Amino acid sequence: MKNIRIILISLIILVACGSGFYFWAQNNAQEQLSEVEKEITSFVKSKLDEDINITYDFKDFALFSQTINIENLSVKGSFVEFKISKLSLSGNEDTLSIKNLEELEIAEIGKTGTIAEIASLKIHNLNVEKLLGSKNILDFYTNLKFENFEVLNAKVNLQTQGVTPTEISRLSIDSVNSGSVENVLLEGLVFQTNTTDPIISLESASIDKISDLAPLFESIDRGDLNAIGKHLGNLLDLGSFEVNGIEVKDPTMYDGVYVDSFNIKLGREDKLVNSVEIKLTGFEVDKSLLEEELDLPPEVLEPLKEDKLKLNMSLNSNIDFNTSESTVDFSIGFDKLGKLTFEVVQGGYTKDVANYMLNNMYSIFREEFVNKLTLKLIKFSFSNEGLTEILMKEVQKNMDLTPNQLIQMVSQEIDNSGEFLSSDMKEKMKKALTTFIKSGKSIEISIKSKDKDGVSVDELNEFFAYGRIKKFFELDIIAE
Repeated sequence: MKNIRIILISLIILVACGSGFYFWAQNNAQEQLSEVEKEITSFVKSKLDEDINITYDFKDFALFSQTINIENLSVKGSFVEFKISKLSLSGNEDTLSIKNLEELEIAEIGKTGTIAEIASLKIHNLNVEKLLGSKNILDFYTNLKFENFEVLNAKVNLQTQGVTPTEISRLSIDSVNSGSVENVLLEGLVFQTNTTDPIISLESASIDKISDLAPLFESIDRGDLNAIGKHLGNLLDLGSFEVNGIEVKDPTMYDGVYVDSFNIKLGREDKLVNSVEIKLTGFEVDKSLLEEELDLPPEVLEPLKEDKLKLNMSLNSNIDFNTSESTVDFSIGFDKLGKLTFEVVQGGYTKDVANYMLNNMYSIFREEFVNKLTLKLIKFSFSNEGLTEILMKEVQKNMDLTPNQLIQMVSQEIDNSGEFLSSDMKEKMKKALTTFIKSGKSIEISIKSKDKDGVSVDELNEFFAYGRIKKFFELDIIAE
């Protein structure tokens, strides 16, 4: 019984001491917050020559998380007032964290409406001390460091009649450190600056990483192209960049522009970019604009009932430093029409050559550099989704040629090519083109180097001068 009393008395003492410490911590936090308020007011006055008035309601201090919670914060100057409904802060002498910010409004004094609104904002470990010591914008950017930044439902109003506010549903950044930015995500953007500019909207955009921007900015400021090229390799450490559902509406245009998605993916080896993948899908093009740009009569695309056609493009570039080989694939096509694909393979792309390109932007076209590269393969292919039928109708209409007559004309041209093609190759080409003209499905033409290391620049010059294709290349053609 005596032991139970001792335990109960001990618990009462602990609770009393804990409660006393808690209330002391609350009062101490409120006093410290008042001191910070005075320091901020003094700092703004010294830097901007501006008097500000800060008011707020102190709610509590979370002891274990070391977080100050305040409400109804108002920072009012001569021209602008900041209002925050709820704010939770924690930090030390070096860093500041906004654990939660709700309902931020920025308003111009004496005017109705707001300049900007933010529903929610969070940021962790912002390096305040170094930022305050920044001497210029570049220094500020270099010193900028934080973790886990997120803004929800932000809006900027230009307070101009008829102008749509700029809106962002979500913006998040994992970290910024010494000019490197990681994992940026932007969702629900609507942007317009004034009534004459286009409205830009997108569903989402993301970037994995942007590295080492500060040295690049310094190089641009000096106009040093070699330094720009060197630092550009670090800048291109994106990992991936993707934009989905982008739309541009321009009041001066008859119609706007829409893209389903646009993305870039990059790979690196030993800090060198060795692979690039770019894709554009669902780019809407007005049919009449396509006819105008290609100088086609309106009746050519008349069989297509759609008013808009969707353009798809892709570019894949890969450098294999182990084999010193570079491959580039490019394709472009319209839905309901067809797709063109090009492939080029070159040799001579070693790490030394890649570094030379980055460090010698002025001289990448010099002979001593160009001669290091060789050509291994060129491939062209076309797959039909309706374009062949349209073109054949135009040929029959304008040239008064049947498919058989067209085949005969093409075969005659091949026979008249002289020694440029061997007799076996001539027959193969005639057979493939006959198949393609009749079926209209697909055709592929490739020129491959006979030498496994590729054809040099000097050999290419000889080829173009004398047309000796069988000396340097193997020609192939396939059709369905």
